[in-house]
Amino acid sequence: MKKTLFLILVILGLYFSAQAQAWRLNAYQYASKTNTAYGWTDWSDWIDTYVEIVVNPSYINIYSSSPQSYRVLQLLSVDNNTWKWQCVDYRNVYCIIRFKIDDKQLYIEYTDARWVYNFTM
Repeated sequence: MKKTLFLILVILGLYFSAQAQAWRLNAYQYASKTNTAYGWTDWSDWIDTYVEIVVNPSYINIYSSSPQSYRVLQLLSVDNNTWKWQCVDYRNVYCIIRFKIDDKQLYIEYTDARWVYNFTM
């Protein structure tokens, strides 16, 4: 319970301070949308990584081998320790970013591709 409360306070701090928060991403998976009736491909196997992420109320930056930068447009929902934002990437393509606090996962969802990262604090 203390850990969950701590995580919620950290996330709330993102909205009420200009100070950025940094975390480490340690593994990821991806899936893509196919042109068939089946929709999405299965998730890939987990891939180990060592990537820093910086989250601020206005942006989310992931410092991978291909750096990713997302401008936060609006908070869409907060539900069951899941925070969901509408964002736009450096190409001005819209996406949804979700932090699932209990699972320690970050999801990035486009209309045709998805990634999930595990993170540590």
